[in-house]
Amino acid sequence: MHANFVDLPPIPQSFVPSKDKKRQDSMAHNMGRDELQYHPDRQFVKYLVEGLTDGFDTLVNMVTLPTKECNNLLSARSQPDVVDRLIESEVNKGFLCGPFAFGCRSSPKIFDTLSEAVCWIAKNNYGIRYMLHLLDDFITFEEPGLCGERNMALLHLIFNRLNIPMAKHKTCGLEIVIEYLRIVLDSHNMQTRLPKEKLDRICKFLQAFLVRMSCTKRELLQLLGHLNFANGQISTVGSTGTSTAMQSASLVRGFMGLQPVISELWHAAIAPNTRAAYQTGFNLFLQFLLMAGITASVSVDNLTVTEDILMYFVAHCYNSNLAHSTIKLYICGIQFTCLRLGIKYPSNVDLPRLWSILGGVKRRQGKRTRLCYPVTFSILKEICTFLRLSNMEYVSETVNEDLVLETVCTIAFFGFLRCGEFTVLSDFDPTLHLCIGDLVIGTDCVLLTLKMSDPFRKGVTIRLFKNNTQVCPYEICCKYMKHRLDSSPSCDDPLFVMRDGKALTRNVFIAKFKHILECIGVNAERYNGHSFRIGAATTAASVHLEDHLIKVLGRWSSDAYCRYIRTPIATIKEAQIALTTQ
Repeated sequence: MHANFVDLPPIPQSFVPSKDKKRQDSMAHNMGRDELQYHPDRQFVKYLVEGLTDGFDTLVNMVTLPTKECNNLLSARSQPDVVDRLIESEVNKGFLCGPFAFGCRSSPKIFDTLSEAVCWIAKNNYGIRYMLHLLDDFITFEEPGLCGERNMALLHLIFNRLNIPMAKHKTCGLEIVIEYLRIVLDSHNMQTRLPKEKLDRICKFLQAFLVRMSCTKRELLQLLGHLNFANGQISTVGSTGTSTAMQSASLVRGFMGLQPVISELWHAAIAPNTRAAYQTGFNLFLQFLLMAGITASVSVDNLTVTEDILMYFVAHCYNSNLAHSTIKLYICGIQFTCLRLGIKYPSNVDLPRLWSILGGVKRRQGKRTRLCYPVTFSILKEICTFLRLSNMEYVSETVNEDLVLETVCTIAFFGFLRCGEFTVLSDFDPTLHLCIGDLVIGTDCVLLTLKMSDPFRKGVTIRLFKNNTQVCPYEICCKYMKHRLDSSPSCDDPLFVMRDGKALTRNVFIAKFKHILECIGVNAERYNGHSFRIGAATTAASVHLEDHLIKVLGRWSSDAYCRYIRTPIATIKEAQIALTTQ
């Protein structure tokens, strides 16, 4: 659907004929003789034509009317010169001449009468089927398959024939999304919503109320005014205000335009990897319901989740050899998805049998630990030496890939990086993954900004200093950036790319990393992308770095770093021997 919006400047209205007499006579002549000759309400036509010809009666027949001094009236009295200039400006434009009745009840009627006539003319004489107005604001609609430009052209023709000026700066069209009377009309998504600035103002206003214990009557009325504008209906406040406040709270859910915001917040509530795992768990749950005959379709409209169903699902996962941690993650995913979709889900206190069953799974399976060997500094040196050899073409087809792998391995070790912090799973996202602009070369260190380490995506900057050794993160980063910038990339392009120009993926890196380990004589079976972070923590402990420094280097906020330190058997033997030396 297409829409056009037209706004008019102030229409001449006065007690006696306006200064712009020629325009008004032409307007009245064209309306009375041509455009409104078949209008069924002749009294309406007479009032309008005579008003345009002789002036509209403002219904002010006394000059000694009782007045009420309001704030704006007091300011007008204190600054009469300003009022005189404003009135003179309007008179010079031909819009009015005295006596002046500010806010008189006839003013909207005069506007509305003329606008009603314009709408009747547009619909009956020119075939514009869908046209609305509020005072001097007009909007027309047309179906998608028809020519919307025709309506706009006809509007210009009508206003020109009637000698009615159009406010060009407030005239717009042809649009499928248009703002009319401070409401956004979206015919593409079939939505009506508040403008973003209005919505932001209401949200901030509501957030301010959430942290307050009390408010004044004026503040409450202001809040209700905002809600009234958004909903169009709010009951009158009673003496206590309790009923209306409760109604307002329920009406907030129906705000025009808030549903996309809610969906966006649900999407941002959990990390992308967690979201994918939750979706996998919920899909498996739906498959289980179908196989068990609990539901006949994948529709979630009539889905009911009970403790018994969850217990049977846990048993099904256990028989499928899923780990306890995976089953527990899937249960969390089912709970989260049910909350998001509005599906009734039991509270955790009502699931005692489920948690007991999960405990049984954990005891039966035991502690599943996937052993991961560390990449220590000695292994890192062998990797870098191997990659620097120019005759090892079977490792990679270009020198560029050798340089990429050496740079990645070096900064992964000295930066205590997780594999997901320097690789991508599939598609590259500049808001999540390392970009060219995230690596800055300083005088004696490299600044690397990580985004995946921070759940709020504000970024964590780590420093990689010169160490004047054979394996130096600063030197290799300088060398790599010089080579990378030869292709003139943008700041938002991937930092690490392979020969095809695509971002380095996790699978590609681990495959090449394990191949290099095999080439240098290391069994790669127990190594993976996390080996660099584990190896850095293990090496730090072996050189007797203090615990707080290890936590800082690895960006740990707890004692979780202890799980990353692999203590050699020889060290344990030396410790036991040391017990006998006292």
